[in-house]
Amino acid sequence: MALTAFDEVPRARFFGRAVWLYMIAAVMGFVLIGFFAEDNVINIYYSLATGIKNIPAICIAGDFVNEFQKLKCEETWQKLFTLFCWACVPFVIGFVIFLLANDSLVRLYRDGQRRVISILNSGQHGAAPLIGSVTDPPTGGHDFFSWLYCFMPITVELPNGSQVDVLIPCGVQAPTPGSALVVFEIGKRLGKQRYLAAPYTPHIVVFSGSRK
Repeated sequence: MALTAFDEVPRARFFGRAVWLYMIAAVMGFVLIGFFAEDNVINIYYSLATGIKNIPAICIAGDFVNEFQKLKCEETWQKLFTLFCWACVPFVIGFVIFLLANDSLVRLYRDGQRRVISILNSGQHGAAPLIGSVTDPPTGGHDFFSWLYCFMPITVELPNGSQVDVLIPCGVQAPTPGSALVVFEIGKRLGKQRYLAAPYTPHIVVFSGSRK
């Protein structure tokens, strides 16, 4: 049973969306190859493929008859290693960005889980949480941040009469107009102040903990 709306990290849905992020990062890597390697990207991969195909047998066996052959083989291996490193750049960049984005996703949902638990428990002891009322229509403005991190944008009206867009996990049931959400800030993300929200259930006491 889920304790909060942020208990389940949507890794499968995020993976499908992050593939596009990976592809964009890989394309950037290809551009960087051409700039720093001072060579055509296609030439790099072509040279690597033909170089591997045409490695001299003596370099593989290591049976050198003189120092000249040894030096030529060392040059061959060094050239192939350099080409291989350049060829790996786009995939390494994409993989690193994907790992960083996945780590950010997990930390964001875990932080949301802790914040909701803390807010609801503090409400049990008299502290007033920030409660927003879902507007009609409830749908807020979509952007890249909400799409990538699998959030559903919802517009709520705060007690002071102002309206803000809050984000709730896509896996939960969409709130209906007039329903109450507990709202909390998570700071600026991608140049915009962000708010997370979860259904307000003051009658339920939740306990701190983590799901394995």
